[in-house]
Amino acid sequence: MKKEEWIEVFEEIHGRIPSVEEVLAAEKAGEIVGNLDAEVVSANYNQAGSARNSSNGYEYRKNSLFSYLKFCYENKKWTILAYFSTLIGLGLCLGGWPGILAILLSMFMISETGQNMVCKMISAKPIERQEYQSTLVQPIAKIIQQEREQGLILPESIEIRIIQNELPVAYAVGMNRLLVSESLLDSPHFLESKIKFELHRIHNMAPNLLLVVVGANLLLVLAGLIVMLSGSLNKNYGDRRSSFWTGGRSQAANGAILYYGSLAALAAILGLTFLFVKSVVRRDVELSDGFMVRQGLGQVHCLYLDKVNTFDQTMSKKVFELGFPDIDTRIAVMQNQHGVNYQAN
Repeated sequence: MKKEEWIEVFEEIHGRIPSVEEVLAAEKAGEIVGNLDAEVVSANYNQAGSARNSSNGYEYRKNSLFSYLKFCYENKKWTILAYFSTLIGLGLCLGGWPGILAILLSMFMISETGQNMVCKMISAKPIERQEYQSTLVQPIAKIIQQEREQGLILPESIEIRIIQNELPVAYAVGMNRLLVSESLLDSPHFLESKIKFELHRIHNMAPNLLLVVVGANLLLVLAGLIVMLSGSLNKNYGDRRSSFWTGGRSQAANGAILYYGSLAALAAILGLTFLFVKSVVRRDVELSDGFMVRQGLGQVHCLYLDKVNTFDQTMSKKVFELGFPDIDTRIAVMQNQHGVNYQAN
């Protein structure tokens, strides 16, 4: 985005002219550049300055598979589009119905029903106790409102749910569910930074990636497991006598080929999927870390990563932070590229 365009968007969002320090910070963060291709944040802020479509003046982020793919196209996330198109194309070539089912499963996973299913699987419960309404829901709702006013484009509905964890954590599940631990109540200095980080990821539609990948691959993985099971049964219990009808091989030998072949195929698919997720997520996390620095929360964010995130070994973290860069790398980037003055004690 050119400097003049960035200033116009800033004035429209904040109602004032940016200071010299803010302009310099935007240039350092890469928001003011000649080529917009790699900068999702500046593209989103440009959208935030566009026509508003709600009665209170805020633009809400719609959540659907089409909206997500449209967002990826507008922000030139070609890797995601290529990956999804390849999977669907492969499914259509294999008879049509696998590709259609992959699309339907992706649509389901990204929907609020799919998000609710994920929440139930990890025992994330809706907030019902009254004391949590004032101590947890209201402060988070206030932060959400502040970020809307600052220009983040968020869904109209974001439900807050409780997750069991001894550490103060928060995770975004899709676009409409924000999971927080009760321990976050005891760490108000981390509450703002962690919630803002997750909201910025929602703004960039980053939490949708995991749900779309799971939906698109679910049928393929299940089919592979069924083939593996069939091959395993034949390998272990099949007839070991050679037969003309099986190409001169025994039923057990064919079962072994089927078993190890499907195992290798599944390993290759899952390995390539992980590499794809890691490459996309890395960029999204870098953008959100940079956003935290621009919010003046760089030191707190580094402290959280160093003192809390490092010790979170729960399955929830491993799932929702799949593909995240390691903590030392993230802190080093904020120190060296964004000038965060953080020193571990």
